[in-house]
Amino acid sequence: MNHILNLKKAKKTRKTFSFNWIKISLEVISVIFISSILTTLAIKALDKGNLTASLNEGFKKEGGR
Repeated sequence: MNHILNLKKAKKTRKTFSFNWIKISLEVISVIFISSILTTLAIKALDKGNLTASLNEGFKKEGGR
C-alpha cells in the first residue's frame, strides 16, 4: 500500500514540474513579445519624421492610395 502512495506522489511532482516549465516558457515568450512591441514603438517615436515622410513619398509614387 505504501509503495502505491509513493508512486502517486512521484507522478504528482512530475506533473507540477512540467507545468512549471510551461509557465516559465509562457512568461519568457510574453516578455519577448512585450519587449519587441516596445522596441518597435520606440523606433517609431524616434524615427517619426523620417519614416512617415518616406512612407508618404512611397504612397504618392504608387498613385496615392
